[in-house]
Amino acid sequence: LKHRRGSQRVRMLMAGQAEDDEEVLFEADVNGKQQCGDSHSEDGCPDDNQILFDAEASSGTSPSDEQEEFVEDGKDGVLGPPPGMPLPVMGSTSWPFNAQNAADFACKQASKGASSPVPPSLRRLMWLRWLGVVRGKCPSDWVQELQAHREEFNKHLEEAQRFHPQDAKLRKLIRLDVARCFAEVPRLRCGAARLALRNLLEVHLRRCEARGRQQAYCQGYHELAAVMLLACMDGTWPDDPQQVEEELSKMKLAEDDITVYKELCSAEAVPADALALLEALLYEHRLVDMYEPKPEGDDDEAAVALRCRKIMTALRPISADVADKVESWGLSPHVLLLRWVRLLFLRELKFPNDVLVAWDAFFADAYMINSDEKAPAAGVLPSSQLCH
Repeated sequence: LKHRRGSQRVRMLMAGQAEDDEEVLFEADVNGKQQCGDSHSEDGCPDDNQILFDAEASSGTSPSDEQEEFVEDGKDGVLGPPPGMPLPVMGSTSWPFNAQNAADFACKQASKGASSPVPPSLRRLMWLRWLGVVRGKCPSDWVQELQAHREEFNKHLEEAQRFHPQDAKLRKLIRLDVARCFAEVPRLRCGAARLALRNLLEVHLRRCEARGRQQAYCQGYHELAAVMLLACMDGTWPDDPQQVEEELSKMKLAEDDITVYKELCSAEAVPADALALLEALLYEHRLVDMYEPKPEGDDDEAAVALRCRKIMTALRPISADVADKVESWGLSPHVLLLRWVRLLFLRELKFPNDVLVAWDAFFADAYMINSDEKAPAAGVLPSSQLCH
């Protein structure tokens, strides 16, 4: 993965070597986790019956018919930051926050190979702003915006905890996926994190039903949601009074500002904020197009195939050598890029640190493209960055 900075864009170039046509970069990894894109049609659409991250196939077991399999009690672990994480504070909450300058700075830092273009404790607030979940000029304005999301989340959570026969199959799939999601990451393996991840995905089902969305859950959503959850956990106000007192003693922060940051960075709101980020990524920035099949009877090229082809077309003027190498493999663009653009390099980069740094650059770059605060251009994330 190479980083290049040009026309104020973070450009991600893919380079590698395939030994033969059978190596399509979607093989199961060493942990036995089935990868995305095992079968799809010539136009780039997944078959309607194909599950791209087949939990049953990868685990070698069949889910029980019991409704409550893989239920986490949430008693172990906390939805908070790791020890020593600085307070999620950006200054006075009544001052206008310059999201454009922050995005430009993050992109420049990423292009220089900075280990963290965005301070981890501020990533939650930065992503909420850059992805358009909040749009107020000052952090104090964001409280009311987030409150609406959080109240709706809690309402749907109550509904999700009831049994809905129409969701039984997807709920089983979600619980299987959550049980196996990033088991190597202790903070995401704990009961509190898994319960939060399961809840936010089941709330997503209810929200999709309320909005009439046909495709409520695809395998892969759980991994995207887990990244959002971890970012929100890092940006939580600590519950250690001694740490808070020590850090606040070094700052000039008014009591009103402290109250605002405690509300913005609430631990209780971590699942709701993570879901708001996931849905902004899927629907506002159209990552969902990478998952949706082509409608029957539609002669147009599928969105996933079209975007992948545009990436490969845009690659040649940037790096002809890389374009020649990729073309020599003889693979269709959507076969080569499908997993990368669906999961934003989640399985190609070291998780969590390298993934979070790359996503900082993606989201900052997307904000710069849409800095006029209008609705995001279709396909800004992830794969049309090379096409602007």
